[in-house]
Amino acid sequence: MRAVSTPVPRRRLSRVTGGLRRPEQPPSTPPVPEPDTPGPEPESSPSRLDRLGRGIGRAATWDGWLKLGAVVTAVGVLVGFWFTNHSLQATGKQYEISRQTEITDRFTKAVAALDSPTINSRLGGIYSLEQLAVDSAEVRTTVFEVLSAYIRDKAHIKSPGECDTNQELGEDIRTALTVIGRRKPQSRIEISLTGTCLPNANFSEGNWYDVNFQESNLANANFSNAKFSLPDAPRDDAHTIINMPFRNTVLANSIFSYSDLYGIWFDTADARGARFDRSDMTSARVTGSDLTGAELVGVNFTDACFSQSNLDEADFGEFLNMGVAGIMRVEPQIDTAKFYDDRHQGTQWPASFTPSPDIDDSQPGTVCD
Repeated sequence: MRAVSTPVPRRRLSRVTGGLRRPEQPPSTPPVPEPDTPGPEPESSPSRLDRLGRGIGRAATWDGWLKLGAVVTAVGVLVGFWFTNHSLQATGKQYEISRQTEITDRFTKAVAALDSPTINSRLGGIYSLEQLAVDSAEVRTTVFEVLSAYIRDKAHIKSPGECDTNQELGEDIRTALTVIGRRKPQSRIEISLTGTCLPNANFSEGNWYDVNFQESNLANANFSNAKFSLPDAPRDDAHTIINMPFRNTVLANSIFSYSDLYGIWFDTADARGARFDRSDMTSARVTGSDLTGAELVGVNFTDACFSQSNLDEADFGEFLNMGVAGIMRVEPQIDTAKFYDDRHQGTQWPASFTPSPDIDDSQPGTVCD
């Protein structure tokens, strides 16, 4: 069953709540009025302007502005320098990459031209390589190695006695030799022309230091006014630096007139009938070589040495030159030259010179040092 609530009569409710009393409130105190305190008077407009003007004046005369300006300027310069330097580095790297690419492309095309069947293309390739050696020190050695390899390939002696001394060299071979011979003195590059058949070649006025002609046939070649030593090379002890480009080399009837043969070494060379007039053979070494009938007039033989060589019919006399002023006589400088165990039948010596007895019977083991 559902319960039904019965309303409580109001009177009973009054009795129930009548015993509950409200908490007493303290008596309210009327607020005491605060005394009137006069506040700061608002500044007048002229005084504010004065203070603002004084502040601006102090700011304008502050010494720190100069320092701050200098700092800002310096920072700006440094930032600008950094950006400029960074830009230059990037530009430099890009330029170097482009340059290397160009050099590689030029080198590849020049080498490819050497294989061309037409002579003009081959000559163009040779001259292109020469210009590349001038423009780029990085590939200079490689250029001359390629040119010397080209000559060895085209003029190689396959067997002894095969070289035809009456033949004329091809124009491409002559051009390649000319390019090698006119390289700059500072180019210390060892060049091998060993085992080549180069008769009647023109080596005149060329720079042939550091070039190896061993086992080659250079009969009837022209080496007049040629240089075989560096212009700034020390010459006090030239013979201590072995410079032996003509070992087992055929030089028959070749011309070395007025050439610089300082410190050169001819070892087992065939120089029959060769001409050396007015050349400089200071400290030169001639060992086991054949100079039969060679012309050696007016030569500087200071400290030169000849050992176990054939000097039959060779002419060591004075050089006679017919000029406008008459006959010029040049005596060879031969007083300090040494001769060990050399053949000298029919050899012509200067009137004032007599070779030492060692020329006939030197002590055992005595050789040019």
